[in-house]
Amino acid sequence: MTSPKIVEDYTISGVNVGKIVRRIIEHAPKICLEDLKQVTIVDSNPEKRGFACYLKDEREIRIFAKELIGWQPWILKKSYLFPYITVGLALGHELDHHINRNNNEIDKERSAEENAIKYISPSFGIFKPLIKILMLLRKRNSRSG
Repeated sequence: MTSPKIVEDYTISGVNVGKIVRRIIEHAPKICLEDLKQVTIVDSNPEKRGFACYLKDEREIRIFAKELIGWQPWILKKSYLFPYITVGLALGHELDHHINRNNNEIDKERSAEENAIKYISPSFGIFKPLIKILMLLRKRNSRSG
């Protein structure tokens, strides 16, 4: 299976969004990438809503760097972990939309929110234990709220 083409067409500086996307794609479960043609990173969303979108007919994910990274103070950008998670959650959300593109029996937004981390966690390397703890805390808090 071939990986999707990654197209970088953004000018936001301070974070190499393309590098983050490539790492996540390299480690993503193969089922996530089946028939995904392209991931395009552009500066901003012309519709001014959302951090990323899935284009079903094109089998393409678009990531909007300005919406994801542009607002972040330099200290967060330099942390690498925060931009990585920010970009990763947006990409994971859209990967779930790709996987479930023809499944009309589920709430697709809910599925994407619940599963986003699952698709990107294989790429976390040494941060996997930290992310697992954060996800357990998130689940615990969502059950009590």
